[in-house]
Amino acid sequence: MRIIEKFEVIKRASALIDKETTGPAEQFAKRIGTSRTCIFQLLEEIKELGVPITYDHRKKSYCYSSDKKLVVNNPIEVVNDI
Repeated sequence: MRIIEKFEVIKRASALIDKETTGPAEQFAKRIGTSRTCIFQLLEEIKELGVPITYDHRKKSYCYSSDKKLVVNNPIEVVNDI
């Protein structure tokens, strides 16, 4: 996966987790355009950053499980060096 594509996947995933509208892993993967395996890898990487995420069976969504969350801004941009 190219760096820009991965960034967009992380950004979409973060937004759905924040809104608590991910759905189960397979649906989550389809919603952000990646594989189920990639979802589990991404969730693990976010957890390794110290941001706890759990699956809420009642809401049928992955959710942030503490006051910490991942905020994804637009850090990638091309600029002219003048």
